[in-house]
Amino acid sequence: MHISKLDLSLKERAYHEKDMSMLYKQVLFSWDKFPFPIDGKLSMFNYAELAPGGWFSQHHHGGDGPGVGMAEVFYILSGEAKFKVNGKEHDVSSGTLVLLERDEVHSMKNKSDTKPVEYVVFGISNGGGTTVVKESY
Repeated sequence: MHISKLDLSLKERAYHEKDMSMLYKQVLFSWDKFPFPIDGKLSMFNYAELAPGGWFSQHHHGGDGPGVGMAEVFYILSGEAKFKVNGKEHDVSSGTLVLLERDEVHSMKNKSDTKPVEYVVFGISNGGGTTVVKESY
């Protein structure tokens, strides 16, 4: 697992706009710097809202056999949550990026009783499905 957070003070000019001052970026990760090897294809890209006080079950996307499954990337747009990975809790909030290997057991719980957690998630898969480990956070 890898977690990074958007820091708006760390900006660089987009490489194709070096002579202009209107386009800046922050690279959160690049494929050549991914913390683990990925073989597969983009299998999903979703927007999601986790209801106030809500959670999703602990699960993983490992497959049958070594190297099979789906890696996921979560980007938190708004809200605050606890993100549990392999039994360890991490606080996440707006601007946080979470990279998960295919066999990492993960779950998320919204810390707010009044506001949803909004996020986007995409998966890179080379087969396999989802295995629910525990139907709770």
